[in-house]
Amino acid sequence: MKKIIAILLSLLLFGAVGCASGGDPSGEEPSDKDTFPNAYAQQAYEQLSLMDTYFREDGGMLSENSASGGTATLWTYGAYFTAVAKYLKVCPENKSAAALADTALEELEWYKCEGKDAYASDNGKERPVFFDDNAWLVYGLLEMYAARKDEALLNKAEQVQAFIYSGWQEDLGGGLLWREFDKETTADVDYVRNTCINAPAAMCAALLYKYTG
Repeated sequence: MKKIIAILLSLLLFGAVGCASGGDPSGEEPSDKDTFPNAYAQQAYEQLSLMDTYFREDGGMLSENSASGGTATLWTYGAYFTAVAKYLKVCPENKSAAALADTALEELEWYKCEGKDAYASDNGKERPVFFDDNAWLVYGLLEMYAARKDEALLNKAEQVQAFIYSGWQEDLGGGLLWREFDKETTADVDYVRNTCINAPAAMCAALLYKYTG
């Protein structure tokens, strides 16, 4: 997990840098026209390619970088998803970015919860569902929307954000819970409103206002 997060943080550092077309993650060699404007953009492409090479299970899904292994948890996959989304946003015409985004969106549906506009580990079956995991998916969807102007991405982001708002609490000045709780079995002291959910949810709310008014 720490190795994956370190790689993703380095990817996010190039977010403000412009990017030309890069190589295709399928393994196809870049053409003469597929060049990178600087070392940061090329490093981002190379690191995402390395993740696809070394952090994939036999079935193709991203794996958890831990002793237990297995398919990545939603928290891990959400970090990867937002990195791919940022790569697409700064490289909207890049073949590798487009291919990575298409694959990431397809893989995301493996985590879809049945009966609710939310995502969870274990093929969507993990309970409770974590609001903070979903907040980073909203951010990734909005970054992809900024690149593609695809209304389906914006609609999905709004739906997941609405699910996150179901964790809003009115008492003590308000705030969002970091995961779903059962009021019948959860002690009041455990109704925690962490920064890990309220900060990214606020950021996504601001972006949604920017794109929808």
